[in-house]
Amino acid sequence: MEVDSLFAALIRMTLFAGELPDFQMQLLSPITGSCQHKFPAAIYDCYDATKWVAENADELKIDPSRIFVGGDSAGGNLAAAISIMARDNGEDFIRHQILIYPVVNFVTPTSSLLEYAEGFGSSTRK
Repeated sequence: MEVDSLFAALIRMTLFAGELPDFQMQLLSPITGSCQHKFPAAIYDCYDATKWVAENADELKIDPSRIFVGGDSAGGNLAAAISIMARDNGEDFIRHQILIYPVVNFVTPTSSLLEYAEGFGSSTRK
């Protein structure tokens, strides 16, 4: 199952009693080309987009008490980061997180990082 269809299935099962909204928004995809900009541009783009959704919930015809963020790998990192940002700003518009193998540990090398340090488009070299 692709991640996109996995998220759609999770939304249907856990957050909505009826139909999905008429729009689809991959909130944690590069919204404004932030993948071409240096850190922390992607985090701020995702945070701003999520906050916009919450502030425009009536117009979007969604329940603001059921806003979630989620992602896999680096997207999971973005979801966790913007959830922490919202919490630290005293905002509560993010109600749920779905983090699928998120990258959240940048301090301790994991066994898989050491084993697969080279290849698959990644490198531990600076």
